[in-house]
Amino acid sequence: MHAAAGRVERMGEQGKRGRRSKGDRVAIFPVLPPEVLEHTRLEADRLGIALSEYIADVMAVTAGRLDLVQHTAPENLPVVAMTSPPPRHGRFVAVGTRVTTRLAKPVVERIQSHRRDSGVANPISAYVVHTLTLAVHAPLLDVDDQGQQSAHMPATHLMPIQEVLLAV
Repeated sequence: MHAAAGRVERMGEQGKRGRRSKGDRVAIFPVLPPEVLEHTRLEADRLGIALSEYIADVMAVTAGRLDLVQHTAPENLPVVAMTSPPPRHGRFVAVGTRVTTRLAKPVVERIQSHRRDSGVANPISAYVVHTLTLAVHAPLLDVDDQGQQSAHMPATHLMPIQEVLLAV
């Protein structure tokens, strides 16, 4: 509450309200290897969004939920199929940086469903790391005017052999 000139107002009642809700979210804490973290940060910076927002949007695309991409246009994001990370054997200690992201609950539910179907009991954070690792060389999503998806490889993501093949 805020007192001004003898009257009391509740903050937020005048002018702007708080930001709109992003819906039900689940906090995830993946440990990203240095090269994956660097690529992911560069992509987030390129798009002008926070690292955690980029991760949430990439995971929404991977889960097939374009309706949950909230921070950038879907065509700016890599196409990565939902695949299971390799099973962990023994005690696994990741070398990297722990980041925090909040995934939309339907995205987490899609990962959990995939996890059950595949029989691989890795944590959700392992799916995030695996997806972002694959995203380093993935093509960007392309959505046409009719909402149809296809993938295209931007020049910045081409490997030398791809450049040669495209020139032919």
